[in-house]
Amino acid sequence: MEVEVMTLQQFGKLQENWSIKDTLQPFVMEEVTLQILMNMSEGVILFNDKGKILLYNSTANHYLQIDTPSHMIQSITDLMPGEDHAGFYRKLLSLLKVKKMTDHFIFQVDDQKRLSCTCDLVLIEGGSVVLLIIREFKELLEDSLNLTGMIEQVFTKSLHGLLLSDASGNIIKMNEQAGQFLSMNLPSENVHLNIFKENESTLTMNKDFQEKLSPYLKQEHVQATICKFKDQFYEVVTEPNIAEGYSLTVMRDVTEMVKMMEQLNKHDTLKIVGQLAAGIAHEIRNPMTALKGFIQLLESSVKEDHSMYFSVIMSELQRIETIMTEFLMLAKPKASALEYISLPSIIKETADLMQAQATLYDIELTVECCDQGARLFGDANRLKQVFINLIKNSIEATSDGGKITLRYHSDSSAQHITVKDSGCGISEEQLEKINQPFYTTKENGTGLGLVVSLKIVEEHGGRVEVSSQKGLGTTFHLLFPNKEGEENVSENS
Repeated sequence: MEVEVMTLQQFGKLQENWSIKDTLQPFVMEEVTLQILMNMSEGVILFNDKGKILLYNSTANHYLQIDTPSHMIQSITDLMPGEDHAGFYRKLLSLLKVKKMTDHFIFQVDDQKRLSCTCDLVLIEGGSVVLLIIREFKELLEDSLNLTGMIEQVFTKSLHGLLLSDASGNIIKMNEQAGQFLSMNLPSENVHLNIFKENESTLTMNKDFQEKLSPYLKQEHVQATICKFKDQFYEVVTEPNIAEGYSLTVMRDVTEMVKMMEQLNKHDTLKIVGQLAAGIAHEIRNPMTALKGFIQLLESSVKEDHSMYFSVIMSELQRIETIMTEFLMLAKPKASALEYISLPSIIKETADLMQAQATLYDIELTVECCDQGARLFGDANRLKQVFINLIKNSIEATSDGGKITLRYHSDSSAQHITVKDSGCGISEEQLEKINQPFYTTKENGTGLGLVVSLKIVEEHGGRVEVSSQKGLGTTFHLLFPNKEGEENVSENS
């Protein structure tokens, strides 16, 4: 009993005749309650209905740093992250009904430290004061939230290429995907954002197609370009000042989209060509036929020394007729005579046909067929037209004493035909345009022969790959499906 009395006497509020069994006076009860709260091992915060902190104990101050030399926290919400304020006020509204609740809250200690706490909320003093008792403190550093790790993983493992550059444009960090796109690594290599300007690609597609490919190209607040590295196209978008003094560049592989849109662009051009051809070809051919007939009649009645003029006239009329034929083929291809054919046989027949012209220019034309090959369902005459056109182009590109080689072989998936010459070659810029209608490097070319040939190959389910190097010759590689059946060809398409 003496111990208890001495403990209570420290408050200096007891009368001499007071007994521990007697009812505590109100002012003594308040003092006892206050000391209990202040010495609890749990954190205690008392705040009013405005959120102003009225009282806190040493445990709460130790963990939450309410009162430090640099600042003094005034409101309970100042201890919480801004995004949690609305939720906390909703909890207080609920407390008006239930008077007491246990919940989980996050307290922001400083910029780097957060505490996850289990708390009791008790409504007292007629609802104007709230007692918050923190029963469990659990430290949540940024690493334990794993935000830093997650951000790093997002940067590192992103499917797009990501590069971080400083104010001078020097790339200081890139992720794995960007390294693969650029075939380089940091920090072993010094890289500047100018690398994208140097590799900027001018696409052959029109402006509308480009904007569909990359809507960022027409936005002012970002820097967007289409770049080409090796054979791949990338949309490169730079967001300046993503952080103070730093910019973020995003590389997106758009190679397939570029190819698809260029194909659509080419088909649109071919469609226009076809519409023009259908409208004017017959109108031109009729007067041409009459002109050729009258010129042949006149040629026999004029003096012999003017025969050269008639020869030139007939040659030019023939050239116009050839152009009209190619126009009409684009507009409405001839009906195909489809049958099972042997590609090696067609190659040999075409080589025999073109041998005389090759010999005329002192060019060695050879054929290498490793096997008989599988049968292909298609039109032999139209495929022969393709090979004639390719060999003719090779002869025109090859100087005297050159060599042209036709090779054929087949495997389990495809039949391969290679037309290789030792000619002047094609530059990389020209190589990108060879499948465009009307584009030609020949002085008297129409720019339609190769387009027609590629169209015929596609109709037979095949594709064409072209490789060339200036001064070292050109190789056309044709691949046809190694399957028999009518599904491999688009009939009369």
